[in-house]
Amino acid sequence: MEPKHRQRYLLKKISEYIKVNNIEGDCFIESGVKYGNASIVMANALNRKGYLFDTWKNFPHFSDFDALDDKRKKKLQKRVKKGKDTYQECVDNLIEGGVKDICILKKGDICKKIPNFVKKNKDHLSISLIHSDSDLYEPTKVTLEELWPYLVDGGMILVHDYEKKQWPGIKKSVDEFLSDKKNILTSVIEENISESFLIMKDNNNQYEDDFKKLVKEVNDRFPYK
Repeated sequence: MEPKHRQRYLLKKISEYIKVNNIEGDCFIESGVKYGNASIVMANALNRKGYLFDTWKNFPHFSDFDALDDKRKKKLQKRVKKGKDTYQECVDNLIEGGVKDICILKKGDICKKIPNFVKKNKDHLSISLIHSDSDLYEPTKVTLEELWPYLVDGGMILVHDYEKKQWPGIKKSVDEFLSDKKNILTSVIEENISESFLIMKDNNNQYEDDFKKLVKEVNDRFPYK
């Protein structure tokens, strides 16, 4: 199974856990969407509204934390100047997947779009699942910091590419975010599965056994080699 399919399997298992265990939250959020395939998995499994954030094109910007050498910096500069436009393909995929009616696309710079979205919806925002797959330090940081207060107890965040050397800013943003957090459960998902990091909010210390079981089930299906 290819890494992208393993990632979708992981998202499906997380979504199914949330649905079966009646975890509150009336929506999921994806930060970094591209073709919309992960959104389809979450929308179908959760049957809840999804808010999808992306430029569907190029990177608006990047930070020094994302470019550790000149070679990498030049590659990222090219991604800022030009990127494949995947917006219509994403829309078509959502339609084919039967979830377009419950997925709302928010096109633009994630670092601006998410704060604006939170500002407009903070009085009633209730999130059950966040999938962060935006590749870079700043959008990952904004996603985590802005949306965390609205993630329900028992809700989860899956950050893709956490341990991928190609995207060093992701690990930095996650580690900084977690430095002052309490009542959370975390696990690195093995490299051969998705190179991801899973976070669960556990305000009342009641989900540890469930969390360990979920992580073990995924790791057992794709054992580290």
